[in-house]
Amino acid sequence: SEEVNSFLGWVSPMKWALTAVVACLIALQAGGLILGSHKIVHWKLHVVDDLVVSGPGGQLYAFAFLLAYALPVSFVSALLVTYVAPHAGGSGIPEIKAYLNGISMPQAFTFRTWLSRSLGLLLVTSAGLFAGTEGPFAHLGGIVAAGFSDGLIINGKSLWPIILMGHR
Repeated sequence: SEEVNSFLGWVSPMKWALTAVVACLIALQAGGLILGSHKIVHWKLHVVDDLVVSGPGGQLYAFAFLLAYALPVSFVSALLVTYVAPHAGGSGIPEIKAYLNGISMPQAFTFRTWLSRSLGLLLVTSAGLFAGTEGPFAHLGGIVAAGFSDGLIINGKSLWPIILMGHR
């Protein structure tokens, strides 16, 4: 039918357009996380500066402040990974490699995992822990791309045309 052939002519450009949109969203998310962590660290260092010059014992108060910030934030991150989304722990690259090799991991690319990984990454990096961001950013990008691949689902019905849906 001519309508199907007309639609199929737009599939490749639509897929490229979606790829560009996903890339822009991933870049915005990464920038937001980096800037958010930078703002929190800047605030922490401002408080530490004020505490150090506050008088005798200021260095001890500054150390106590850094510890009082890092411990609860790290605990919240650990709780997110342990109880909310276990796939949000680690680098995220093994999950992507396993999925690309055909292993079904339905919980690795969900909104809960995205939210837990995003919030956990922001908290861990702002706490000053040694955590690389490259692997988690790759996993976050995979989650965003998987979300676009599945399309918007309302009441169990996808709003994407079948031809644009991913292979899951």
